Amino acid sequence: MKNKQEEKRQSAAERVENIKAFVRNKKQQLHEFRTKRHQKKFENGEVDLPVFRVGPNKKGVIALWALMGASLAFGVYKNFTAIDKETIYETTVVEAEVTDTNAVESFVERFAYLYHAWGKGQSDRNSRQEALGGYMTEELVNVNNNAVNSDCPTVAEVENVRICEVTDLENGNFEVRYSVVQKLTETIDAESMASVVKKELSVVATSQQTEGTEPDSLEDTGAGETTGSNESAGDDEIVRAADDIVDAGTFEGTQTGETAEDIAPEDMSTENMEDMTSGQESEVQKVRTGEQAGISSVTTIEGEDGTTTITRRESFYMVTVHMDETGCMVITKNPTACGVYGKSAYSPKQYQNDSSIGTEMTTDIQDFLNTFFNLYPTATEKELVYYAAPGVMDVINADFVYDGLSGTTIYKEDGQIKAHVYVRYLDQTAKMTQLSEYTLTLEKGDNWKIVKAE
Repeated sequence: MKNKQEEKRQSAAERVENIKAFVRNKKQQLHEFRTKRHQKKFENGEVDLPVFRVGPNKKGVIALWALMGASLAFGVYKNFTAIDKETIYETTVVEAEVTDTNAVESFVERFAYLYHAWGKGQSDRNSRQEALGGYMTEELVNVNNNAVNSDCPTVAEVENVRICEVTDLENGNFEVRYSVVQKLTETIDAESMASVVKKELSVVATSQQTEGTEPDSLEDTGAGETTGSNESAGDDEIVRAADDIVDAGTFEGTQTGETAEDIAPEDMSTENMEDMTSGQESEVQKVRTGEQAGISSVTTIEGEDGTTTITRRESFYMVTVHMDETGCMVITKNPTACGVYGKSAYSPKQYQNDSSIGTEMTTDIQDFLNTFFNLYPTATEKELVYYAAPGVMDVINADFVYDGLSGTTIYKEDGQIKAHVYVRYLDQTAKMTQLSEYTLTLEKGDNWKIVKAE
C-alpha cells in the first residue's frame, strides 16, 4: 500500500513539473514572437523611438528660473545692506574693594573720650560743650546743650573706647558701633545724707528713673522734731540710706541713657585702693538687656565726710559719620544706645561612641592616646614621628604635666577610626588645668598612628 501511495505522489509531482515547464516554454515563445515582430516593424519604419522632450516654455522650468532670479536679487541686496558684526567675549574680574576706615575709627574714638566724660564745674561743662562743636553738627551740639546740667551728681571719666563695627552706608556715610568703659564717681556728703534720711531734699529727676523711685519731691516730715536723744540712731540711718541708694542704683544709667552690656569686671587701680577707707563695701551687679548679660562693678567708700560711690560699666552706642571728598568728617547722628551681637544658638556636632568598635580596640586606642599625650608636651619632632604622620601634630614644648583624658569618644566616619578627646594638662607656670580638645584620625599599622588632627 505504501509503495502505491508513493508512486501516486511521484506521478502527481511529475505532472506538476511538466505543466510548469510547458508554461515557461510558452512564455518564452510569446516573448520571442513579440520581440521579432517589434524588430520587423522598426526595420520597416513603422515604429519610432520614444523621445522625452523638455522645453523652456514649460511652467515648471519658468518657476525654477524665477526662483533663481529672486535668490540672486536677494543676495545682492543683503550684500549692500548687511551690517558687519563681531562677537567679542569679555571676562570681568570683580575685585573686593577694601575701604580704609582707620580715619573714621580714630575720629569716633577721640569723640567718645570727649562725649562720655564730664565734670561737676560749670567751666568743665562749658569746655566740653565747646569741644563737641569740633565733632558734631551744629544741630546736635544744640541738642546736647543740657545733657549734663548742674543737677548731675556724677563725675564721668572714660577709661577705654573700643570700636566694634564700621558699616559703609555709601555716599560718604559710615555707621560706627563702639563701646565705652566709664568710671562714674558720685559723692554724697554727710549733710546731704542726713537730709535724704529726714526726707528734706527732693530726689534729682534723671532721664532714666530706677524702678520704684518716685521722681516727685519727698514730703517734709518735720526735720525739726529730731532730738539729740536719737542722734546715734540717725547716724545708723545715714549709713543704711547710703547702702540703699547704692543698691537701688539711683543714678546708674542716667543723664546719657547708656545700656550696660558685656561688661568685663575690672580690678581697682592702685590709687583707688589707697583712697579706700576701712568701711568700704564692694559688690558686682549683673545687668541683663534682652539676650545680653552685662556686669557693672560698684564700689562704695564710706568716710567721715560722706559716701563716695564709684561705678565702672561698659556701654554700647552707634553714631553716623559723614566724610567729604577732602577727608573731613562730622558726626551727623547723636550717640544712640544699641546692643551687640549675643551668643549664637549654633550647636556643633555631638560626638557619640560607635558600638561597632569592639571593647578590645577601644582599650587599645585609649592606651595609645594616654601614652602619646603623656609624652606630647615635651616631645621633639623626631619623637613625634613614631606617633603621628609628619606635620600633623605641632611641637609645643610646654611646661605641662599630663593629667588624663576627659570625655573620650571613639567612632567611625567614612571608613576611618576617629577619636574626639579633651586632654587635661596641669600648667606648671600658670598653676591651672589646661584643657586641650582634639579630633584625631587614627590608622592601625604595626602600631596606632595619628594621620590627621583637627
